[in-house]
Amino acid sequence: MRITPALLIAGSTFLWLSQAVCAMPSSPRSFEDNQLLPPATEKCQLSVSTPFVDYGNKSRWQLQDVEGNNQLLTPGKRQLSYSVVCTFSQVMRITVQGDSTTGGNFRYGANDKLRVTLSNPQLDGNDVQIMTSTTDGVLIDGPFNTLTLQAGQTFTLVKGHQPVEGKSFSARLELEPVLTERSARVASKQISEANFSLQLR
Repeated sequence: MRITPALLIAGSTFLWLSQAVCAMPSSPRSFEDNQLLPPATEKCQLSVSTPFVDYGNKSRWQLQDVEGNNQLLTPGKRQLSYSVVCTFSQVMRITVQGDSTTGGNFRYGANDKLRVTLSNPQLDGNDVQIMTSTTDGVLIDGPFNTLTLQAGQTFTLVKGHQPVEGKSFSARLELEPVLTERSARVASKQISEANFSLQLR
């Protein structure tokens, strides 16, 4: 985000996609008893419709009130399509990484935040749900149809509280930078960015 003395604002968000190999623990555990998820294969392709979002130049008065809170401002929401396509059927477990605020949101510039919401999860064309999990596969909370992502969070695709396997995962990502009134009023140029990544485990 760039802010000039004339109160012009520009913003940008970078989304990185990566992949990690997940190894099973050395000691055997029951999948049913501990809800431990099987490891992912490496042969997958991750993609997003727009890895770089540029909000352009805006004046303070072109910013909108955040829905439900007129004390906060936003340049608006942006919708992205996210997908994972694998050669073999597997459980989809994804970890979110990024610089976070104290509330767990992604940091936008020095003091503001970026809200990222994942919705419409589908696996092989069928509706599924999301549960948060540990990085080694233990399910924690959910299921959800929509999830506000936080840095360091891991989520898994499920159906009926159980992980499901598939080759193709797709979802919608909604991005919304949220600024305070003070952040939108500056007397010198500033540059602010938000970066986060989605990593297939």
